[in-house]
Amino acid sequence: KVTEIEFADLVKQQIDNLASRWDLSEIDLRVDVAQNQPFYSDDSKLRVILGNLLNNACQFQKDYSDSKQVRIRIVVEEDQALISIADNGVGIEEKYRADVFNLFQRATQKSVGSGLG
Repeated sequence: KVTEIEFADLVKQQIDNLASRWDLSEIDLRVDVAQNQPFYSDDSKLRVILGNLLNNACQFQKDYSDSKQVRIRIVVEEDQALISIADNGVGIEEKYRADVFNLFQRATQKSVGSGLG
């Protein structure tokens, strides 16, 4: 179902949802949304995508780091939205990088997920 997307609201809702499950107080979380025009897409699929990316960015932070960071940047131009999420977490080992975008693949045993994130 395609609807108008307000990315600032969508990201805030996803962060609020994440904060109900994770302690975000130790993470420097910064959001930058540049949307000056309407954008239309499938709201529920964008929620799943953002939710998975944010969950992974928070879940896989380094346990004993003093500077945990997650950055979200969304730029809407014409008929596209560029969504960037960066963190300084544990990363993905080189041997898993080629397969990480395949369905049901996990890059760590720390996760108990399905590999759909």
